[in-house]
Amino acid sequence: MEKTAAIVGGSLAGLMNGIMLRHQGYRVTILEKDPATSCRQSQAAGISPGPDFLKFLERYDRTGRPFSGGKGSVYICAKDGSTAQKVLMSLHYSNWGLLYSILRANFDGHVSKACPVLPEPITCLGESIYLSGKQVTGVQFTGEKVLVQFTDVSSQRRDETVSDLVIAADGSSSTIRNFIFPKVRRCYSGYVTWRGTVPESQVSTATSDYFDECAKIFQHLPKGYMLLQNPIGRCNIPPGGRLINSVWYHCMAEGSKDLRDAVTDVNGKEHLNTVPQGVLQPRVWKKQKAIGLAHVPPPFAEVFEQTKTTFVTKVNDVASSKAVVRNKLFFVGDALCTNYILPIVNI
Repeated sequence: MEKTAAIVGGSLAGLMNGIMLRHQGYRVTILEKDPATSCRQSQAAGISPGPDFLKFLERYDRTGRPFSGGKGSVYICAKDGSTAQKVLMSLHYSNWGLLYSILRANFDGHVSKACPVLPEPITCLGESIYLSGKQVTGVQFTGEKVLVQFTDVSSQRRDETVSDLVIAADGSSSTIRNFIFPKVRRCYSGYVTWRGTVPESQVSTATSDYFDECAKIFQHLPKGYMLLQNPIGRCNIPPGGRLINSVWYHCMAEGSKDLRDAVTDVNGKEHLNTVPQGVLQPRVWKKQKAIGLAHVPPPFAEVFEQTKTTFVTKVNDVASSKAVVRNKLFFVGDALCTNYILPIVNI
């Protein structure tokens, strides 16, 4: 009898679990609420994959696509921008979009610019189905099966799927966790992240060289610190075509006017988590940027001035009451636990 699994959430954790389950012979259906038909939006976020992810690719990746734009050291900077300390670690530089494309190619043969040539299919793998624009509306245990109800976000058509097991990989605001553990609530961590990218070609050669193949941390900021790294983007891009990725961790008091302003977009909508690119209030970013420019050394300041794709995320902590429910429902990734000590290193 065919084994079946439903995965709620089609980002990196969901895809990784889907790939593993297919290799165990499961017919896997992923339900992703984002309606994008080609590729989910990544907010151009830089990511430094950790050792577990590297082991995963070594075992399961069949594309052969390089996942990283390079590997470099991490430095802590003095107030003047000079190197104060080298951290005893190195980071692989990549981004969400590239990793997503590699995983999608392995899961269901999705074609993208990053992975235009697909691996040869393996007949012994279970079937894979990726459904975009599906909002989960309920989950029920029915004997030895789990029923997941969902609605198409465009047509509002209702549907359901019955599976042997369910993976909840739907992020820190997990719908499944809210159904199963309604008393569990996210707790604001006390800070936000301001993130963005700037093409290397839009900064001076001196600034480009300053961030070349390394990550630099500037800690001399009021209520926070800043991390910049280069490069991210597609692999094998020559200097000048890469992206410099910036992350600024900044404390904001819960309930404060500054926090409300930060998470309220140009249309007056207050966001629970992220204010996407393009709708961040210009006056809010101008005020925030002025705080940074008054303290950071010139290379950091130039990147800030040239960055046009800023978005802000309110960081929350949350943990599921259990990782496994009735041996049929499994919480993974941010749906299981979210504690962003260093958000940029999150795999």
